[in-house]
Amino acid sequence: MVKAFARWSACMRAEGFRYPDPMAANNDPRWTGDSPSQAEIATARADVACKRRASLVRIWWRTEADYQERQIQQHEKWFARIRLARTRYLTNVDAHDDA
Repeated sequence: MVKAFARWSACMRAEGFRYPDPMAANNDPRWTGDSPSQAEIATARADVACKRRASLVRIWWRTEADYQERQIQQHEKWFARIRLARTRYLTNVDAHDDA
């Protein structure tokens, strides 16, 4: 992610925008109006183009998915208990809906 963010940031800089990462561009305090300004639209267009050039969305998605898969494997018993509790809850709801 660090490398992908760096590629995105370099691309944005080449387009005339200075942001360390996509969240900084998204959360720019200038973007508070009721409708987007020309600067906001230009920034958004550069953001999308740079995300494509850096393959940022694909890398971000894969990184997040890998992290989630590791968490599921590491906490398998905990997730199983949650699943069981949810199943019991839904069974009880169904039983009371018929009453």
